[in-house]
Amino acid sequence: MTHRTYFIEAIRLLFVLTVGSETTRIKTRGEAAVFSGETRLNAWDFWMRYPDYLADELIERYDVTGEDDMLAKAEKIFVDNEPDQRRLVMIRYRFGAYEKHDDALAVLVSRGLIGIGGRKDVDRIRETDFLIFKEAFDLCSQIVKDEPVLIWYRDRAELVHLIADHRSGYALKKRQYERIEYATTLLGGEIPSIEADVKMRLEQRLKRPVGGSAA
Repeated sequence: MTHRTYFIEAIRLLFVLTVGSETTRIKTRGEAAVFSGETRLNAWDFWMRYPDYLADELIERYDVTGEDDMLAKAEKIFVDNEPDQRRLVMIRYRFGAYEKHDDALAVLVSRGLIGIGGRKDVDRIRETDFLIFKEAFDLCSQIVKDEPVLIWYRDRAELVHLIADHRSGYALKKRQYERIEYATTLLGGEIPSIEADVKMRLEQRLKRPVGGSAA
């Protein structure tokens, strides 16, 4: 993996961690907020990297709430051809989509943006906490000002936050497993796209082709 790839991954995770962090936890090392759980991080990252699965969730939310804005956001994902251009494959591991983020996280740790904490049982870490320092929020604000092309990562993290709805990593993984294509991926295999099926579901609700006009 190239240094540029590490940089882009670090930027993506930085926005995930800052947008998805909470300020209500007890502070231990002067952090401004905490993002709880590696399982939760991978669940968020999955929706960042698979726009078609995120669009599927937006459609589900529309079906429950009737919010037309959810369909508009899902349609934009397809109009912008994100399922092809933005998808970054993930491997299915024992507990769902997974990737070791050690190198990208190391970039953030080495720059004093985040720290790694955790809650332990007697002999093992029960949950990993990502401690988010004020400098991380400051950098995100600076990135948005200096590099408009990277605003996509902030906006997408905010959309994932909306869909995640404060659920735990376990609850998010359980939700993602409800998609048969995800659940039946062989261990160690790449989780496949569901672009065609989601686009068809979207067009059924729009009652027109994606990007087209109503008849």
